[in-house]
Amino acid sequence: MGQDTPVNNLLADMSTFATGMQSALANALAPGTELRRFIDRIAELQEALTEALAPGTELRAFIESLPAVADRLEKAMRELPTQAQAAFKEARFPPCNQFSLGDVNDIAETYTANGSAAATALIEAKAREAFYDEAQRTRMLDEWAANPKLTNRMPILRTSVAASVDGQFDIAIPALLAQLEGVIVDVFSHTGDMGGSKYREFFKLLSAKDAFLGVQLYDFVSSTVIVSFKHGKALQSDLSRHAILHGGDTNYGTELNALKVIMLIDYVQAV
Repeated sequence: MGQDTPVNNLLADMSTFATGMQSALANALAPGTELRRFIDRIAELQEALTEALAPGTELRAFIESLPAVADRLEKAMRELPTQAQAAFKEARFPPCNQFSLGDVNDIAETYTANGSAAATALIEAKAREAFYDEAQRTRMLDEWAANPKLTNRMPILRTSVAASVDGQFDIAIPALLAQLEGVIVDVFSHTGDMGGSKYREFFKLLSAKDAFLGVQLYDFVSSTVIVSFKHGKALQSDLSRHAILHGGDTNYGTELNALKVIMLIDYVQAV
């Protein structure tokens, strides 16, 4: 008889456990048990999958077509930003978070098929649709409110957006332009003077964060918002921050200008 030692006791326990496991597995795998039916079902599925993937079957053909589909999708995605960027640039419109990828694709296709004017009309229509849809506008404002960088600005932003909804564009646009600069200041924790060159620099940094339509952010701001202005000289933009805030432009109060600034703030706060 073996000695009653800790090692011998452990070996005896392991032997008992192994015997118990063997018996339990034998019972669990007996014909008709749930585990046995499950394993048999896996074997059946494996056989069915093998048959379905045999050469010449529809599923096999579909799977073999996927690389070509992926290549076409990749090509379309490479071309889409270029077409969309051109459409937004010629429409003098900032990129818009409220547009889905499907919207951007529609705009790019319209630009390619029907030209700049048709694409511009579509961009403006989609912007109006997004802004005047109360549910979508509410979601946008909720996103702004959830952004810590906008916390102190939300009362002004809500009031300005509400004024735009009511058609009070002369009131809304100056406030929105001022808050846009404030948002940029907060995003970059800027202190001191904010000249035009520094403002452009910040927008260029933001643009670099979006490989899809970021370039259009910088193009729009540089060509439309931050443009040179002198009293008594012809205006170079209908949405010049300097001309509007310094009283040189009295015709800025349009629906489209309000939409552009709102969409610009929406885009910037999310980048």
